[in-house]
Amino acid sequence: MTRRLLLALLIVFALSACGLGPGGTTTTGAGGETTTTAEAGGETTTTAAPDTTTTTAASEETTTTGAEATTTVAGEEGEGVSPGVIALALGLLAVIIFAAWAIGRGRRTATPAAPAAPAAPTAQAWQTDLRSGLADAHWLATAMTDDVAVQRGEVTARASGATTGIDQRWLELDSRMQACFEAWYRVEASAPDPQVTTTVRRGVDQVRATRTALDDRAAARASAISRPDDAAAIETERLAASRLAQARVDLDTVLRDIDRLA
Repeated sequence: MTRRLLLALLIVFALSACGLGPGGTTTTGAGGETTTTAEAGGETTTTAAPDTTTTTAASEETTTTGAEATTTVAGEEGEGVSPGVIALALGLLAVIIFAAWAIGRGRRTATPAAPAAPAAPTAQAWQTDLRSGLADAHWLATAMTDDVAVQRGEVTARASGATTGIDQRWLELDSRMQACFEAWYRVEASAPDPQVTTTVRRGVDQVRATRTALDDRAAARASAISRPDDAAAIETERLAASRLAQARVDLDTVLRDIDRLA
């Protein structure tokens, strides 16, 4: 609306500059008295009938002889608006219209500012717990090997007294399992997706099953050492070793599923 009002004012100004606005006025009274008013100079000339008066002003000329009065205002006698002034006014008007059109088009086609990049979402508490428990579970999957179980069984069977190292390893297994389970229990309680809670529960169960298979393998090894000629003890050890190997494979599978959730 402001742009349209400004355009209208400029058009009026251009027309006024061409001389198309209001001019001077001439009035003749009943006694032959003539009064001429010119707006440009702001002067008024009055001529009475009996006198002969000639008056010259900055922008007008009046001549009176006897009872006849003739008034000539500069720029009005046989003279119209010059073609040059008209051409100038039309050119100015064209420039104004083009400028208004260009401004309006520029506003319509202006490229909007790119939206600010969204802030990176922070990890939720359950995701942090999921990764924490997963780190402990991976450590357990690497540590619970057949060699560790055999070493534990041999030390137990021989009671050699050199149990400090293996006992320390077993304590570390217990500590890692506890940390893993606590983190994943929190995930089960707070994760919004049922698929997450189900997969984490599978992880807890499989870590526990692998640890049980590890303990069984160690006990079977100790029994086989104590009864070297007992076929049942030898078979028990073989089966225990097979169950531990399968448990470790199953644990790796579950951990890969949890990795995809982390």
